[in-house]
Amino acid sequence: MSNSKHRKYKAIAYIPLLLFMFLSTSGCAKEQIINQVSLIQNIGIDTHKNAYKVTAAYATYGKETRMHILNGTAHTINESLISLTQQSDYPVAIGQTNTIFIHEHLARSGISDLASTIVRDPLVSNLSTIVIAKPKASTILSASSKYSPDFLFNLIKNNMTNGNIPQTNSHSFLDQYFGEGQDVSLPIIKIQPDGTFHINGVGVFRKDKLALLLSNDESLALKLLMDKKKTMSAIYEFKSDRNEFISYKIVNAKRRINMTNNQINISLKINADLRDYPKRFKIHNHYADIHKLRKIMESNLNDEVLALLHRLQKNKTDPVGFGKLARSNQRTWSEQAFMRSAYPKLTFIIKSEIHITQMGVGY
Repeated sequence: MSNSKHRKYKAIAYIPLLLFMFLSTSGCAKEQIINQVSLIQNIGIDTHKNAYKVTAAYATYGKETRMHILNGTAHTINESLISLTQQSDYPVAIGQTNTIFIHEHLARSGISDLASTIVRDPLVSNLSTIVIAKPKASTILSASSKYSPDFLFNLIKNNMTNGNIPQTNSHSFLDQYFGEGQDVSLPIIKIQPDGTFHINGVGVFRKDKLALLLSNDESLALKLLMDKKKTMSAIYEFKSDRNEFISYKIVNAKRRINMTNNQINISLKINADLRDYPKRFKIHNHYADIHKLRKIMESNLNDEVLALLHRLQKNKTDPVGFGKLARSNQRTWSEQAFMRSAYPKLTFIIKSEIHITQMGVGY
């Protein structure tokens, strides 16, 4: 073998060793950086006189996991975030922030500064969730400090996956806020008298201000209209015209929305596990009774969805995004003109189809 080839193969032989050394030292450097940064997991934003009060929570890990609270006050949200570093022994980083809580008063006053801060700061994750706090946001963070660092994030995620809350994150928030044809909607959190946390409906915005609070049942109707994800797990309960209690679990839902002139046609196809129903329905061996019960369930759902749409329409809010649908069908479209003239005149035709996949026991 020639000397040149020998040197070539010898150099190639060293490559795995060099890669190992590089990756090993890189891993050590990254670990050192992480250990010297306060990674903010939750942020709360309240108004304080003519300024913003920002509360931030981060965890330290040792023999015991501890949550720490930082507070900053300034005339802009971004300045408040910068002031947090002055209270921490390490630089503050918000790239791992799970949740941003905003006080209801701030939501009603306007969220333009919040939206501008998020869109300007690329360190804020697109997967973080923005939530309206019924008590002050600082109260939410202080009360949650006794739980695990991921408690609030998991609580909200669970209610979006298995509850009545539509899916949302910072990415969809910015799309709704800065885009045209759809208003912002955010989940609401409150603290119960016994100290437990409760996700309590959805807040709907008109432009940049909170305009409407939806109940849990209305939030589920909104979820059925908004969520693109087919699989879900939400409980729906109601009383029939005879004052009979009926409940079912929605395990799969598919929606189709189209627009013809001023008419919105909505099709909902739902697979449900039946939980509670009146004993007068012998559904285990009578198809006619199954059919009657399904019709009661479908009629009730149609009425609930229609009532929600009329309430949104009356309050001039469009979280479903009918404006986007109209925009896609028209060459010349104006959001202002749509909300002023077209949206109030829309009529809604709702057709739901519920398939009972499992049956509970009647009462």
